Amino acid sequence: MIVSGFIGIGFGHILYYRGIHRLGAVVSSGIMLGTPFVTLATAYAVLGETMTAAQLAGGLAVVAGGALLLKAKAQTEAGT
Repeated sequence: MIVSGFIGIGFGHILYYRGIHRLGAVVSSGIMLGTPFVTLATAYAVLGETMTAAQLAGGLAVVAGGALLLKAKAQTEAGT
């Protein structure tokens, strides 16, 4: 189990750093903002958990911020 954990963590880090190298740090960080929603979908499917309206609004605000990061990145690349 320990070896499997090290392999899983190592493989995840390798993929993340390759993503940073290929896409850039801003895009990779923006994509990581979606992680809580994947967690929510899994918690809903497996445990039947739900979010309150305030939690959902906060999550959507974070995703909107990530979208603005992606838009800013595209604008800076187009301007150079």
